[in-house]
Amino acid sequence: MKRNFLVLAFLIGLITSLLGQTNKVEIKVRDFEGHLAFLSSGWFEGRETGENGGYMAADYIASQMSRMGLLPIGDRVAYQSGQTGLLKMPLVGSDQVYNQFFPLERYGAGVASLGLEIAKEGQSIRYLLKDSTDFRFVLRSGSFELDASPVFVGYGVASEELGYDDYKGIDVRGKVVVLISGFPGQDDVNSLAWKKVGSVLERKGFSNEEKAQIALKNGASMVIEVRNPLIKSSSQMPLTGTAIKPLSIYADGVSDEQYSDLEFCFPNSGDSEIPWAKLNRYWASRLFGQGETRLEDWILQNDKSARSSSFVFNDTRIFSKYQVRKSNIMVSNLLGMIKGEDTTKTIVIGAHYDHLGRRGDGIYYGSDDNASGTAGMLSLAEYWSKRDAKPKYNLLFAAWTGEEKGKLGSKWFVKELKSLRSEIILYMNFDMISRSSPFDVDCDSISVGIPQNCTNLKTQVGRLNAQIATPFKLDQWNSGAHGGSDYAPFIGAGVPAVAFFSGFHADYHTPTDRFYKADLTKMNRIVNLANQIIIWALENQKEIGKP
Repeated sequence: MKRNFLVLAFLIGLITSLLGQTNKVEIKVRDFEGHLAFLSSGWFEGRETGENGGYMAADYIASQMSRMGLLPIGDRVAYQSGQTGLLKMPLVGSDQVYNQFFPLERYGAGVASLGLEIAKEGQSIRYLLKDSTDFRFVLRSGSFELDASPVFVGYGVASEELGYDDYKGIDVRGKVVVLISGFPGQDDVNSLAWKKVGSVLERKGFSNEEKAQIALKNGASMVIEVRNPLIKSSSQMPLTGTAIKPLSIYADGVSDEQYSDLEFCFPNSGDSEIPWAKLNRYWASRLFGQGETRLEDWILQNDKSARSSSFVFNDTRIFSKYQVRKSNIMVSNLLGMIKGEDTTKTIVIGAHYDHLGRRGDGIYYGSDDNASGTAGMLSLAEYWSKRDAKPKYNLLFAAWTGEEKGKLGSKWFVKELKSLRSEIILYMNFDMISRSSPFDVDCDSISVGIPQNCTNLKTQVGRLNAQIATPFKLDQWNSGAHGGSDYAPFIGAGVPAVAFFSGFHADYHTPTDRFYKADLTKMNRIVNLANQIIIWALENQKEIGKP
């Protein structure tokens, strides 16, 4: 063990030495390559929130902020478990640290059961399914027990803006809603459903959590999710909450019984989620054998018409029981600042450092998601820390934890904004910036999310992109407060935001998301474009939020 720590210390020293050679004029690959390689290595065991690898990653990021001379603006207190719950404890030593500590409750299933009762030829047959092979609960809820009728609700989407409603004309109160993963038209990107509905929802980062809220609003008691059988490649799968499996439980004869993702929430936030379980392909087909149409036929019709038609499963009931086990943990964001000439205003540059951790003997390394964003953020901090002149306004560099658990770190920061005592004029988010989607064959496209009301900011981003040596093909989309990454809490608080994303790929949320697959040249171009936006924003503060 001692030898391992000596090797770790040597690696950190070597990376620090290389990173100290930063060019003041432009950010180079060498300024982030070491961070990316190290954070996505096996040392950090996938950087899961509340696990050893996540705490080690936080320590590494804090050490780099300290090396750069960033001002720590984290906490003066931490949280410690006591007999009466979580207690605030004063920190010893420095007035402040880089860690912004916050407590979480971690939920898992103590008992989880799910079954189908199917009536056939006057007899009812009950089937008890196997946990982690036939089904898996994936969203937190309180303990419950139910026996209810299932209702099919398409993709579980209801959007007045898009004129699409899977719940229209059907009563789901007290029932189990069965829905398809992903978005309308996702199996055919040339379909009307994709162009009219699915592509818009994907760009917005529409998540399973939002589907859950729609189900709750309509009075459903539980959600069962089935896979779109027409989607063959994981590269087409969207960012949908906690749907993260290297070996899909949907696939026939394949299960990953060691994978069991826990759910996290803030203390005393209550059990706000509806019970949500995934069903594998075999039992989905058995269930749809009791419906009005085959699942594949329904999807193909929906692709063409972009209209939903929900239905009740005949002679079928769902019975389920779930008991919760809960523990308390303390985690932290990392916050380091470069003070500006005017300290009343701040630009925040952030990325989440957490990923999915270990499952059995496997590690989810999370190179693109999101060691890339964290490394990019640190390279920008390095650039600005070496400038002789102060920036016009504060620059706050932030590494968030808990993004994979529901954007918890950024939500906590936004909730505690009053402690910053400075107005945030812009938030810059980096989440997956080192790869390309399979549709981006030239590897020269990036997705940039900006709130709809920030028209001038969109214009300026387009202008600055056109001025770089090799401009990107920009996919600018309207980001919102319910999006899938850490920009969402800021937009919800009225802060203009720019969110960088380079595309989904087949390694997304799998153990094969490794450093050696990173497109360092593309990542370097993204970071330098982001830096030009920061430079513009510092000089044009009043222009940022203009419509």
